Amino acid sequence: MNGDPAGWNGPARALLETAVRRHGGWEAWRSLRALEVRPRLLNGMLPWLKGFGRTFPLPPRAEVSPHEGRAIFHDYPTPGATGTFERGRLTLTDAGGAVTLSADNGRNAFRGWGKLRRWSPAGALYFFGYALTHSLLHPRPEGRGQPASAHRRVTPVQQSIQTTVAKAAAGRRTASRGPRGLRFGAPRDPRRSDES
Repeated sequence: MNGDPAGWNGPARALLETAVRRHGGWEAWRSLRALEVRPRLLNGMLPWLKGFGRTFPLPPRAEVSPHEGRAIFHDYPTPGATGTFERGRLTLTDAGGAVTLSADNGRNAFRGWGKLRRWSPAGALYFFGYALTHSLLHPRPEGRGQPASAHRRVTPVQQSIQTTVAKAAAGRRTASRGPRGLRFGAPRDPRRSDES
C-alpha cells in the first residue's frame, strides 16, 4: 500500500483512513523502512501445541521491512544463525553464513498433514515472518486488533492468533479469547490498559 487505497471503499476505506491518521498519516506510512522487534513473551495454546520451546524457540530479535515483505530473525533458531522470511520465501543460515535451508514457498509445510504437525524452526519462521510482515504492513485501528479490511471475514481462531502474535511481537502479555470465550494465554491483568 503506497498511500492510495485503491479498491477500498465504504466502511473499509473509512476504517483504513482512521487507522492511518491515528498512526501519523500517509507520509509517515510511506517513510517507514524497517522496525526492530524484540519479542519477550509467547504463550498460549497454539504456540504450545505447535512445539514452542520443544521444536522451535522464540526468535529473540527481528528486523521487519513491511513494504518489502521481509523479516530477518537474528540468532534464530540458534545463536549466530539467521532466519529470513521474504514474501513467503524462507532461508536459514548457520553462524558461519552457510545456507542450511532454502524454500521458495514456506507455506507448503502447512499443506495436508503438515498443518496438524508441530512446527520445525522453518515452519515457525514462516508463521512469525508472515504474521509480522502482514500485521505491520496493514494499518489497524488502535486498540482491539481488528483487521483493517473490514470486508474480509476473520474467524475467532484467526483473530486470536493475530492478537497473540501482535502482542507477543510488541512484548505485551498475550491474553486473547478464542471460540466461545476460551481463553488463550496469560490471565488478564486488570491494572494494565494495553490488554484487549
